[in-house]
Amino acid sequence: MAGIIFYYEDSDTDVWSGKNNDAWNYALKASSSFENVIIINNSTSEPEDINREFALNKVTSLEDAIALTTGTIAQIVCPWNYPDSEKVSLWDYDHSADWYITGPAAGWANAEIPGATKVYVPQDGVASLHSIHIATTVLMHRYKVIQGL
Repeated sequence: MAGIIFYYEDSDTDVWSGKNNDAWNYALKASSSFENVIIINNSTSEPEDINREFALNKVTSLEDAIALTTGTIAQIVCPWNYPDSEKVSLWDYDHSADWYITGPAAGWANAEIPGATKVYVPQDGVASLHSIHIATTVLMHRYKVIQGL
């Protein structure tokens, strides 16, 4: 059983795949074994629901989201925000987390989630990938590792 936490922000309402959570629906289905979704709603509008097969909670703060989790957390971070000694590359990660959490569009600002493993996706340059775009990469890599492919 695994879960994912993501932020829903006003910038997500500008594109169809963000507004109706399409990108999340497909990434979660393709990677399998996810049962729980928590949306941190920082938008002035209400996010659409995720597909029925996921247990869904909507909250308004990171603290409220973390309070709903049990087990280990993989915090998806930008590669330049943390020293190498504090993070692991997605390509080297064993995907042992019970929960995955992606940050807000403005970044984590070095936010600490106690006990979380910081995981980054190697990339050229410092163009932050929003969570809606990076989700598929992270979740499909998880599928590959868990399936032993």
